[in-house]
Parts: sequence; C-alpha cells; structure tokens
Amino acid sequence: MGSRSLKRTGGQEQYSEPLQFQTESVSRFSELATWIHSHLNNDLSVETLAGRACLCPRHFSRRFKTEVGTSPADFVERLRLDEARRRLSNGDNSVENVGISIGFKSADAFRRAFERRLGVSPSDYRRRFSSAAKVLPVQQQRRESKKLSKAA
Repeated sequence: MGSRSLKRTGGQEQYSEPLQFQTESVSRFSELATWIHSHLNNDLSVETLAGRACLCPRHFSRRFKTEVGTSPADFVERLRLDEARRRLSNGDNSVENVGISIGFKSADAFRRAFERRLGVSPSDYRRRFSSAAKVLPVQQQRRESKKLSKAA
C-alpha cells in the first residue's frame, strides 16, 4: 500500500485527534503517523516505531510524548479504534474480523479497548451507526461521532 494522506480534502474538519496531529506537525512523527495508519495490523510496538524513526526506544517515547501529547501506545490504539469505527460503520466484516484486521491480538482485546475508549461495545456501535446511516443526515451523524470521540 502506498503512502496516503490522512488529511481530509475540501476543507473538511478533522474528527480524529491523532489525524489532526498529522496536519499540525512537521516533525519526523507526522510521516510516522501516515506509516502507522497504513500498517495498523503490523507490530506497532515502541521498539518497532523507534526503529522506524531512527531513535532508541526510550528517547523515541519521550520525544513522541512531548511532540504528540500522548504515548505511542495510546496514539496507536486511537488510530486503530478510529479505523475500527469506520469499518464497523460500513458493516462489511464481523466485529471479530475488524478487530483482528487492525492489529488487536484477539476479539476480546478489541472489545475491551473499544468499550474503554468509546463507552459502547463494537456491536452496539455498529447497530447504532449502521441503522443511523439510513436515517440521519450526514451532519447529525458527524455530531454523534464527535460525541463518541470526546467521550474517549
């Protein structure tokens, strides 16, 4: 998969905090954010990310937290869950397949992280937003999605 921009085109607002960082930062970490998003199902441990940034793990963790405002693990989990929300809204795969496809070790680990961050199970999220997509106007869907993001 080639490098793809995570920034929305056409002046659309960024709804993902990790992706907003990409638009604001010009450091080596902004390119790393794009790489992470393209490799969500890979090993994204601090050691792997530090190697990618050509830094030792300890220095990488400190610099990442200073520049991004969160730990590398937290950042990766947020990106994975943003992608999970997108995939769950499409309704193409099972909840288990979505979790595994974005790098969670198990469906149970995915469910726990999703509920901890968003306050709702992946299945309930899918039911709410798959059926909402048929009824709610786009702006209202965005507001609902923002509410869930802020609750995280």
